[in-house]
Parts: sequence; C-alpha cells; structure tokens
Amino acid sequence: MTRHRFLLNADAAPADDLVVGSKTALSDRRMLKQIRRVLRLRPGDTVDLLDGRGNLYTARLEILEDDRLEASIIQTKSEPTRKRPNVEVVMPVLKGDRFDWAIEKLTEIGVDIIQPVFAERSVARGKRPDRWMSISKEATEQCERFRPPEIREPKPLEEIFMSYQKDGLSRRSYICSERSESPHLVRLLCDASDNIASSTVSTSNISVFIGPEGGFSDTERKRAEISGISSCSLGNTILRAETAAVLAAGILVSVSEFIWST
Repeated sequence: MTRHRFLLNADAAPADDLVVGSKTALSDRRMLKQIRRVLRLRPGDTVDLLDGRGNLYTARLEILEDDRLEASIIQTKSEPTRKRPNVEVVMPVLKGDRFDWAIEKLTEIGVDIIQPVFAERSVARGKRPDRWMSISKEATEQCERFRPPEIREPKPLEEIFMSYQKDGLSRRSYICSERSESPHLVRLLCDASDNIASSTVSTSNISVFIGPEGGFSDTERKRAEISGISSCSLGNTILRAETAAVLAAGILVSVSEFIWST
C-alpha cells in the first residue's frame, strides 16, 4: 500500500534533527486535518514526510490530537541523483485560474523552476505567490516528487532576457513561436544531443519561454534572439498559454532525461 506523502513547512525541524529513532512534533493544520479527518489515520500508521530539500522521512504516528501530531522517524531516503539539467518554464501570469492549473501540471511533470513574467501583451498583472505555493505543495505530495519546484518572484520579461544574455553559456533556451517556420522543439533538442554530449561547458538549465494571451511582441522576439534564445514550434495548432507551457515542459523533461542518460 502506498504511504501518504506530506511536504513539511519551511519552519519544520532541520534535516540534521530528523534521523532514524528521533521524534518530531508537527503542527501544520492542513496536514493534521488531512491525516485525522480525511484519511482517518491512527497512531501506528506510517506516512512519508518531505523536507523540501530532497529528503524523505518515513515516520510512524505516535500521538495524534486535534492540534498536535508527534511521529517517530523509522527510515530516511534522499532524492535519487539525476543527470539532466534543471528544467525551467518562463511563462506569463495568466488571468483567472489558468495559471493555477499550469502550476499544478508543471509540478506533476517534474519542472524544477517556474518563472512568472509580465510581458508587453500580458493581461493579468496580479501576484498570488501564497496561492501558487499551496497548489504546488499539494501537487508535490500527490505526484510523489521529493521537492516542489522553485516558483520565483514575477518579473518583467525584459529583465529575464537581460539575465539570460549574461549567462547564456550555462543554459539552453527556447522561445515558442506560433505561426512561424521555426523547427519543432523536439527536433531542436534531438539535433543538439550530440553537441550536448561532447560539450566541455556544463549545461545547468534548459528552459522554454511561453508567450502571453496575445503572443510575444516583435520587440520581445528580437530581444530573445539577441539573448541567444532559439525560436521553436510546438506544432501546427494554436495553443492557449497554459496548454503550451505544459506541452513544452513535458517535451523538455522527457527528452532531456533521455539525452542526458545515454
């Protein structure tokens, strides 16, 4: 039977204190409600706890009260080592719950970094970091990741272009371009596989830029080109921003895992 997984708050006990045989007290109200009222777990049952830094702790429930939970650590495990670079999705903040949906799905896919941006044609300008983190936290527990993605502070797209121009050697970057003759993202990644394998420069990030509801402006496309970001296609149909983000992220994660593992 699969154990239920919970992501600890940032103020939980540090990793050095969570060792086999130790006990930890938890007071996260969401976790307590889920364990007691939804899952109806009891003392003696086991759960998996994540510290958000790549460590997993299997814990036996010892004390389970309305406002307090105490558990003993019976096993520890670290996130498996992987060869592929971090996968980053740079996408605009979207109106309504469309961005929330994207956060959930990008977490499930395995994206490492989500960089919200405000582009020239962005419609939504609000920020909901607490909401985004809550969605990502629940998705992390559900899909059995070892840690949630890093959701960065929203920034103007121009600022991101400038940062990419400075450290272009350590990353491979692509910008999605609808209604263009650009090569498909899969083709670009496959064509780059030989260069990646033989390169003496370590690739730390592989990223994709997704346009807002109105698409990228000509100025933004030019800035992307200057910053060394390659134009790519995701196919013949015109996708909503959140759909494009999920499709592109799935391609990046799956193809890069294959390239870096061979």
